[in-house]
Amino acid sequence: MSRFTPSNILQENSLSLVIYFTRTSPKLSRQARIEALQGLVDACSRAIECCLDAALAVIDEEDKYCDNLIDIGADLPADVRRTLAQMTDIVGRHSRDEVEAIRRDVRTLKDCRIEAEQGLAEARHAA
Repeated sequence: MSRFTPSNILQENSLSLVIYFTRTSPKLSRQARIEALQGLVDACSRAIECCLDAALAVIDEEDKYCDNLIDIGADLPADVRRTLAQMTDIVGRHSRDEVEAIRRDVRTLKDCRIEAEQGLAEARHAA
């Protein structure tokens, strides 16, 4: 049995499937469907907030690390400063890659939240 993490849930579209089956399952009462979809909307919103916090943390860590390298290199020979500059470039690229991955997760979560909100609206207006 595979272990689900936020990243592989999004990659496998499992969250979208949960929303789909919650919206369409004939076994759920109207009230159960509303409660489940509201929970999914809330979960997506919380996950988006967590992703944004993670992106800010990555950026903050990059800034601190690069600032420290620049401070260290201020009084060092030019060849060492060049090496430190290369290190800051590598750290920057890695951070940008991490932030881009988080951005993709946020887009997916927003799409899932929209799906859940639409299902919630349908369930609330069902006869």
